[in-house]
Amino acid sequence: MHEVFSNTFHKHEMIFYKNNVATDTDSIPSVKVFDADTSASIATGTAINEEGLGQYYYQITPTVSSVDRNLLIQWSYSFNSVSATENSYAAVVTPYATLPEIISELKIGVSPSDENYITPEEILFAERVARIQINNYCNQYFNKRYDSQTEYGVDSDSLSLTERMLSVDEIYEDEVLVYRASAGYNILGDSVIVSDTGKTINIINANLPGDVPRTNYSEYPIYRSSTGRFKQNKRYRIVGTIGWPYVPQDIRAAAVMLVSDYLTNDYQWRNRYLNKVNLTEVSFELNSAAFSSTGNAIVDSILDQYKNIVIVVI
Repeated sequence: MHEVFSNTFHKHEMIFYKNNVATDTDSIPSVKVFDADTSASIATGTAINEEGLGQYYYQITPTVSSVDRNLLIQWSYSFNSVSATENSYAAVVTPYATLPEIISELKIGVSPSDENYITPEEILFAERVARIQINNYCNQYFNKRYDSQTEYGVDSDSLSLTERMLSVDEIYEDEVLVYRASAGYNILGDSVIVSDTGKTINIINANLPGDVPRTNYSEYPIYRSSTGRFKQNKRYRIVGTIGWPYVPQDIRAAAVMLVSDYLTNDYQWRNRYLNKVNLTEVSFELNSAAFSSTGNAIVDSILDQYKNIVIVVI
């Protein structure tokens, strides 16, 4: 799936074929953009014709790429008055280090005539690999996306979260809606507050004894428990904006170092599970840790503070 960097303009291209030959459509195709995972409508528009038979593009705007998500781009067109649709996909992602940052930090040449020149495509692919390594090592993503996560209650007015929440829009208890911010719907009682760390949801001033129904701030009945509103073994699905408002500087530094590793020869040896290399004048043996974690001890030490430890209770 093609990647689109978050909060950027992006030209998403499509070539239409008729009988395996690139052919212009009867008229300019119309375009609809959906969230590929939820089918929610995001945008509509019209394609733009490019030079070359059957070649068009749709301009993805920062509004569409404002949060990380998978996009379904639906193209509607016709050949000889016969209507058809074709789908393409794009993934909106947050780079952990941008192309200019990597070029500046690693002193990479910007012109093909430079001795240390590396193509932008190679650098961007290395950043993608580094991003995947960091995500896997930390067991979390350092982006901002609209999504949901599921946690289980422990008879408390606080609910611990696996991933950071920037905002909470809806909460479901065993798939029954109990909170919707936009509608003022709240049967949890009192205010739903996300902690400063983003790792806990708190019910503030929840001190009513027993399961006593009452009306609070709206016409909806409020049910409270003396043991805490997030009940033991109840499954809570929290919908909202998940992640980080920006990529932490430590993560950017780690990404640049992993990109540097990827662009060097020793990474290629590790990638082929070679732990001992004998050259004409030099030989070296890689530590076993080079094949686990990120393969870079300094990066591992930086990322350790961000590791998300998930404990499975059976």
